[in-house]
Amino acid sequence: EGHPLFNTDMEEIEKMEKKVAPLARHELAPTASAAVVFLHGSGDTGAGAQAWAAHVWEGPHGDFETTLGATVNAKVVFPTAAARPYTLMGGAPSTVWFDRASLQWAA
Repeated sequence: EGHPLFNTDMEEIEKMEKKVAPLARHELAPTASAAVVFLHGSGDTGAGAQAWAAHVWEGPHGDFETTLGATVNAKVVFPTAAARPYTLMGGAPSTVWFDRASLQWAA
């Protein structure tokens, strides 16, 4: 059965979750005690989300990643979704975590 908000079945969502978790473990520094995984928005990339985080945050130890590493010993991971046909773009390939059949503007 499909997810109520996304044009993706639950089995595919579980597969994506299994791909992200090992990525976080693989990219952890040997001494990191935690990981923060940022998933980018539709059509963006991990590098784009990383640039955004660096732009909007500057803490006492520098940028977002450096501050987290220095204060709570965490590694920040910015994976990029695989390109897939995206219904909201007429089926054109886009880096999205889930396909969506529609978009609600009012929340």
